[in-house]
Amino acid sequence: IRDSSTSRGLGDVYKRQDGYVEHIVKTKTSAGIMVLIVLGAFITVVGAFFMFFVPGGAIFGLPLAVVGVIIFSLAINRKECEFEYLFVNDDVEVARITAKSSRKQMYHFEGGEVKQITTVDSIYRDNEHQANSGIKTINFTSKDKNTENPVYSFILNKNNRTEEVLLELDAKTIEHVKQFFKGKIRE
Repeated sequence: IRDSSTSRGLGDVYKRQDGYVEHIVKTKTSAGIMVLIVLGAFITVVGAFFMFFVPGGAIFGLPLAVVGVIIFSLAINRKECEFEYLFVNDDVEVARITAKSSRKQMYHFEGGEVKQITTVDSIYRDNEHQANSGIKTINFTSKDKNTENPVYSFILNKNNRTEEVLLELDAKTIEHVKQFFKGKIRE
């Protein structure tokens, strides 16, 4: 049986080995969220000070304290953040999961856009940075220096420029990368 739209046999489609793997990496709380937590707490304390220690300050202090509590509670709910890597064959999607409830796609690339894959301490990565001084680096790792998982650099030709995506891979995702990105891994 032939599929006329692709001129391949339907058996060819079913013989292709699809691969899927996902990995979740907890990341440190961003500086922006920490600033909002501190700012919310500060505004709340200032509002409470006006309410209790300044005569007639409740008119100004109560709304200020309420705004501070809202900022603080919104920021504290966003404190817990992790990155989810989804590998489907040679397509990679990176999403940010906030407070285990909100998921937002942050980045996507395909195997055809990958120029090379190296570890972050590789000479090949250094050479790429020397050749492309304006390389844009996007870090989707835990940012923990004591992590047990190695960080890999995916050098991409994307949007007519060179970009680098840093991912912290476990053994299962490394095996997937070795299977679906053959010829692009430099060690």
